[in-house]
Amino acid sequence: MSRSPSSPFAPPKAASLLSLYPATRKLCLSLSLVLQLSNMHHLACVVGARPNFMKMAPLLREIGKHPEFEVTLIHTGQHYDAALSDIFFEQLQIRRPDVSLDVGSGTQAVQTARILERIEPVLQSLRQTL
Repeated sequence: MSRSPSSPFAPPKAASLLSLYPATRKLCLSLSLVLQLSNMHHLACVVGARPNFMKMAPLLREIGKHPEFEVTLIHTGQHYDAALSDIFFEQLQIRRPDVSLDVGSGTQAVQTARILERIEPVLQSLRQTL
């Protein structure tokens, strides 16, 4: 069954996503569909480790094509030096984060606890502004 270009299920500008890795392309296409069909207007996107940056870059570009959506970019701050964080913002052309949780180094348990503790008031604040 083919879908017409005017179908609400046809993601906008899907051809621009063809150069992405297959898994990321599939995720972006799914995101386009979700954005078209949802009532969401504000997204909180969290990055912290290298794989998060790699996946978030194309997603932020795709979301950026939908001006009706506002994105708050939250950085956990678990990697806080230029070699482990800033370089990804520059090379992947990701805008600077709106919020940094500044969790710093520590064991996985300590970092996870700090992230959870520090993200809660951020999300509550965002919820109040909606």
